[in-house]
Amino acid sequence: MPLGSAVPPANPEPSENTRLACSPTVRIPTLGVLPALVGALSRWLQAHYVALLSAAALHGAAHQQPQEFQVMADEPLRQAVAGSSRLRFFFKKHVTRTPVVPVKTETGSMSVSTPEATALDLLRYLHGAGGLGNVATVLSELVERLDPAGLVAVAKIEADVAAAQRLGFLLERVGAGDRTEPLARWVAERRPRAIRLRADQEAKSAPKNARWQVLVNAPLEVAG
Repeated sequence: MPLGSAVPPANPEPSENTRLACSPTVRIPTLGVLPALVGALSRWLQAHYVALLSAAALHGAAHQQPQEFQVMADEPLRQAVAGSSRLRFFFKKHVTRTPVVPVKTETGSMSVSTPEATALDLLRYLHGAGGLGNVATVLSELVERLDPAGLVAVAKIEADVAAAQRLGFLLERVGAGDRTEPLARWVAERRPRAIRLRADQEAKSAPKNARWQVLVNAPLEVAG
């Protein structure tokens, strides 16, 4: 989904130290810790949660520490910069439907997507997740936190069958096939068409994974 920009709501009015102006980047020098920044943004950003690689890292999948703090919001927003750290927003229309868990910070708490919601988001927002290879690596570290029933619940909420197909395929590839059985049944009930593993590449002569109906049109490397 494309990123855009939006002016923060007029009410409540953020303080001078947390105001987000419409510019390519926004500097908030008085907030040097990103979790504190997320808490400050909550004054006017009603629906949001810590997402993608940042959420994965908080759940213990930190093979590669993200170079930015990633937040899902229900409106398109430009990135913000706090000192040497960067806060990047991703847009999702129905943010409040996504399951989250509270994570305490020094200044309060943050809403963080559950491990299962994080896993599916990684496939839906590949441009922010570092590509398929990086997602596979993150999933391999997130496996122990994934609940099979929770994966199905999130798939139903997001109603993105193609993302569920790719997620199931990748989980099997990283050795977590035992956690995909309920998700495989849910996908099969949808009778999905065959999709490309890499949506941006051709799939001519690509082998098809029958269980997930995925055309494997790209090599997949998982970092050890």
